[in-house]
Formats: sequence, C-alpha cells, structure tokens
Amino acid sequence: MQDFIVGLLIFLVSFGITYIGTLICLKVLPGFVSREKKTGVYRFEDIRKIDPVSTKLPHSGGIAVLIGFTTSLWLSSQLGWVSASFRWFLLPIWGFAVAGLVDDIRKTQGVGISQRTKLIFVASFSLLLSLILYFRFGFAVPYTPYSQVSYFSIPLVWFVWFFFMSVTITTTTTLSTGFSDGMDGLLGGLWLIASLAYALFTTVHQATIASAISFALAGSAFGFLLFNLPSSWSAKKPRSQRRARVYLGETGSMMVGSAFAFLAILSQTELTWIIIGGVFVLEGATALYQAKILTPLFRRSMKLSMHIYNGNGHNFPHTEFPLPFLATPYHCHLDLLGFGRHKIVYMLWTLGLVLAILGTGSTLVTELFAKVIIWLTGISLLAAFWIFGHWTKNVFLGFRKFDDGLILLSIKRGKPFRLFGYKIYWIEEVTDINVSDLEQFGFLSDIVFWKPMSKAEALITIGYIYYQLGKYTEALDYWSRVPERTFKLRCEIYKLYMQMVQKSVVVQM
Repeated sequence: MQDFIVGLLIFLVSFGITYIGTLICLKVLPGFVSREKKTGVYRFEDIRKIDPVSTKLPHSGGIAVLIGFTTSLWLSSQLGWVSASFRWFLLPIWGFAVAGLVDDIRKTQGVGISQRTKLIFVASFSLLLSLILYFRFGFAVPYTPYSQVSYFSIPLVWFVWFFFMSVTITTTTTLSTGFSDGMDGLLGGLWLIASLAYALFTTVHQATIASAISFALAGSAFGFLLFNLPSSWSAKKPRSQRRARVYLGETGSMMVGSAFAFLAILSQTELTWIIIGGVFVLEGATALYQAKILTPLFRRSMKLSMHIYNGNGHNFPHTEFPLPFLATPYHCHLDLLGFGRHKIVYMLWTLGLVLAILGTGSTLVTELFAKVIIWLTGISLLAAFWIFGHWTKNVFLGFRKFDDGLILLSIKRGKPFRLFGYKIYWIEEVTDINVSDLEQFGFLSDIVFWKPMSKAEALITIGYIYYQLGKYTEALDYWSRVPERTFKLRCEIYKLYMQMVQKSVVVQM
C-alpha cells in the first residue's frame, strides 16, 4: 500500500508540473510549429481534395513533458521516496530528448534532421542506455528466460546478446512511438494506458525504481493528454471543432519511447512489451515493412508487365506497387479509409487497453501455460488488425439495391466475399449508374465487376462507363480524382481524358 501511495504522489506531481508547463509553453512558444513539408499522393488532404482547418499545432508539448517527468522524479528522490540511482536512467533519456529537440528546432526552420542522422543519434543513446543497464543495474548476469539457455552462461555470448537485444528494442521503440504523434489524442492515450499497466505490475512486484518511473510517465501523459484530446475532424467533417492544442514533437516522443524501452528491459519484460505496447509495435512494424523495406525494394527492382508495352515498365508511381496498406503508419491507413479521426483514436485506444490488460495479466500469473495463452491472444489481436488493414486496401465494383428496387453501381471496400454468412466489405460510394445502363457493357460483369482493384482503377472504370453513356461531366469528375501519374500509365484512356479536358476549356472560353 505504501508503494502505491508513493506512486500516486509521483503521478500527481508529474501531472501538475506537466500541465502547468504546457500552459506556459503555449504562451511563450506559440510559434514553435513544424514548417516541414512532406509531399506525396498518399497525403490525406491530396486524396480527399479538401483544405483542412489546420494540421499544424505547436510541438512544444515535449518540453513540458520532459520537465514534468524529470522534476517529479528528482523531487521524489529528494523526499526519500525513490532511490537516487534513477539518475543514471535520466542521462540517456535526456540524450534522446535533446536529439529530438534539435530535430524540432530544425523543423521550425523548414527541414528536420535527416533520417540517417536521427538513426545515429538513437542508436548511440540506445547503446549508452544498454551500458548503464549492464554495469549499473546488474544485467551482467542472464535472467529468465535467458538463464535457461546454456549458451548464455558464457559471459561473452550474454554480453553480445544483451547489447544486441537492448539496442534493438530501444531503437525500434523510440522510433515507433513517434509515429503516433500527429493524430490528435492517439499518442497521449496509448502512452497513458501503457504507463499505467507498467505502474500496476511493477508496484505489485515491488520494483521501486521501475514503479516510480511508470507513475511519473503516467502523470506526464495525463497532463499532456488534456491538451491533445481526440478531435472529431474527418473527411466528411473537415470544419469540425478541433480539441487538440499542442503536439508532443520529437522531443517528447523520443523521450517517451526510450523511457518505455528502459522500463521493458529494467523490469525484464521486453517480450511482454510487445503486447502492452502492441499498438506502438503495430505502428512501427507497418511503417518499417512498407515504407522502409517493400517500397525501396520495389523501387529498385520491380517491373510491372502490364506497363512495359506503354513505355512505363520501369517508371511508375508507388501507387502501382503491391503494397499491403494505403499508407503507413497504421493509423494513416485507417485515415485514408475515411474513418473519423476520433473514431480511429478510440479504436486504437481500445486495442491498446485490451493489450495492456493482457500484458499485465501475463506478468501476474505464474503458470507458463497461462502466460503463453495470454501472449498468443495478444499477438492474434495484432495479427487481426494487420489483416484488416491488408484486405481493406483494395475496392471492387458491385451494386446496391434500394427498397424501391433501384439497383445502382457502387464502389465497395474490402473483399467480395462473405465469411460465415457475413459480408467482409462495405459500401464506400454509390454512383447514379443504373443496372439497366450497363446492359451495353455486359462483358464487364465477368471481367471487372466483383474483382479486387485499386481505388484509382475503380474511378477510371466508372469514368469510362460515364464516358460511353455520354455523361461527360460525370466522367471528368471521376477521372479528375485519379492521381495524374497513375492515370498516365493507362495511355489510351488518358488520351480520352485529355481530349475532354481540352474541350471543356474551349467551352468555358
């Protein structure tokens, strides 16, 4: 009970300082805003053709979080609540934060530090954190489950493995955490959930330092979250009220990520972190797999046979790549599906909460079989979300039947199947093309309809149907929604589009 009371006091101190610090930062640093511009056809604003109110908020929240988190732990040690040995932990954490601060300052000037430089910073401070754990916190001796592997009894083998494992975990966790900062409320909520989970089981196991760090993280998360609440802004409601006022920035996200990595290793729960921090893992894994592995690989070596004969077999946009997601990290894929952003946040919060409960449960049960079942359940949940993202990338053309018997051509998102009697797709868009209008396109029912395709291919097909029906305005409307580089690959139909554009310009003149 005493450990819990101490933890609660640390939570309140961290919360109060972070909350006040964020207020001060908003007043003193209102212009601390990223001016970095990232182009690409996957940007939400480009695809939806809307002008959002503002996606640029001050990213000074990380400064307040760093001060609140550090001060709460320092005061705790001064009052005798926590051992002063936690100071060794703050050294690399401040290193991560300062590296993030440099990046944030550079972004206010237009361009942040390069990815290579950032990776060097992260890897260097990850190594420093590993050294501190190894020499100051007694990790020179293998622990469960590694102690059960005979090879790890050899000091050199354990030394190499520990540094490889800890540097990898710290680097990936630090970078993955930053992917969630940018969608209002997402990072703050996941951060609060994960830190409370760690606070619970480290307190139960009387891990004093880890418990204090967890409560300090939870308090700063709550203080930040009150300024970064989920907003109802979405593609259908671009002018909805925005409740977020500040972002964490690289300063805070790198601090939080490195703190979680330290906690995972310090509490000897690095495997459990995959479950408790599962959403962070999902965000990082999707970005790594698609943006850093598949896309560069396809860019260098892929040839698309369907475009070789039009002279573009080697030069085509990445919208043509067989990638698993519309965009990464994972929440960006959900964003492009048209889900409201507050719904995306609540969905991932719920997933994070379930995973945190499972991860916490795995640390409290003693039976190995129960631990394995809990761990597999968590991994299965993450796999289910990965699969959901994969099968929702493509669309297909089908029909919607109304109560009055009217049947219209529609775009459906998902796969054209039913699983156990349930549709695994939903209607994304309905045209005004009646099924009777398609009689002259009878061959399409066997070739095009109910076949998975990209959204661009669906828009091109519908535009062509409108063109053949003589509805040129509608055809132009659908074709104009296709990214130009993607459209140019379809040479013959692109010629029709350009002819119609030129005619519409002449008519307007």
